[in-house]
Amino acid sequence: MKIRSRIDSLPKEFLTCLFSSFACYTSMAIFFLYPLILSLKGYSPLSVGLAWISFEIALIGSRPWSNAFLHRYGTRKGLLTGGLIMASGITILNMMPPFYLILIGRLIQGTGWGLFILANNIHNAKVLPPEIRGAGFGLAGLAPILPQLTFFPLAEWLVLEGYLRLTIFVALMACVISLFLAKGLSQQNEKATPRIPLLTVLNMAWKNGNIRAILLSASAFAMLSAPVLPYMANGAREWGSYGSAFLLPASGVSILIRLFISRMVDRFETRLLKPGFYCAATGLITACWGRSTGALITGGVLFGLGTGILYPLLFAQMSKLTPRELMTPMFTLFNTFLDAVWVLAPLAAAGLAQFRSYGWMLQFISLLIILYIFSLRLWVWPLIKLEGEG
Repeated sequence: MKIRSRIDSLPKEFLTCLFSSFACYTSMAIFFLYPLILSLKGYSPLSVGLAWISFEIALIGSRPWSNAFLHRYGTRKGLLTGGLIMASGITILNMMPPFYLILIGRLIQGTGWGLFILANNIHNAKVLPPEIRGAGFGLAGLAPILPQLTFFPLAEWLVLEGYLRLTIFVALMACVISLFLAKGLSQQNEKATPRIPLLTVLNMAWKNGNIRAILLSASAFAMLSAPVLPYMANGAREWGSYGSAFLLPASGVSILIRLFISRMVDRFETRLLKPGFYCAATGLITACWGRSTGALITGGVLFGLGTGILYPLLFAQMSKLTPRELMTPMFTLFNTFLDAVWVLAPLAAAGLAQFRSYGWMLQFISLLIILYIFSLRLWVWPLIKLEGEG
């Protein structure tokens, strides 16, 4: 009853965008298996990494264009255009083309995804009332998690059974459904606004200690996933287990946190940064060094608890700290900090896997993540000022 009341209090625009993003995230969740698909097709770890990073290079490289597009056309057209471009890239990949066309398909897919997810985040930040942004972004955070819990295990089974093309086709259909849902949004955000260059926004943001801390924390949040999730199925296979043993409990716990506890983000705010990161990092260490199904399940629970708190926390804080007229360029910058890690980390991880193995790479990466979080604990988080201080 309490959940029903909370949902009824949310703007219709937010709920429509939520359903559209859920469909698009379903497509992306299935594509976490793309490294496994390429491995089964006989590609080397380095080739797998190149195919993965081409998506992220397009995402980052198109960011200035996405910023200009959203300033001119608004979030509704951003969702529709991004979804259409993404579907075009997936169509190429579904044909199982030569490697150079795989790279082109991933570049197109990454460009579309970059525009879609940026429009989605900005739309939510604009329509959510300030007092429930944590709860709202908690529900929005279900969009990337629910598909991992539902469609990922089925897709993994299909891939391992040899139904590679069917799996990619399901991802394409999810993307098409997202487009139809996004058409239901109103055009209230279509008004053109003056474009602000990203370097100008970065200079403004870096002078604000709280925003700087959130941006660096966003990069740490991305580090928890970028070098890990694309290759967890590969590493688990080496350990005699399945990637779902980690992803299922991680997804399930994250869903519970975002459904029932995300409202506490509006109350405790940045006080939850340290507990969230410590819990998620402990989960990674447990999963990667335990190297068993039991360790993957335990680690997944801890990882899901930590990331379940961090997702709404970071997005809600970014919304709170950003003036409405700067939402588009500031969220473009925020997403760039997230995506820059997704460009560099998967390729570096693939290189490490080429050197030795996927399992060894995941163990090494988990230690690097711990070190980065510890550096934030020492030099960044102590500088955050809570509202009403100083």
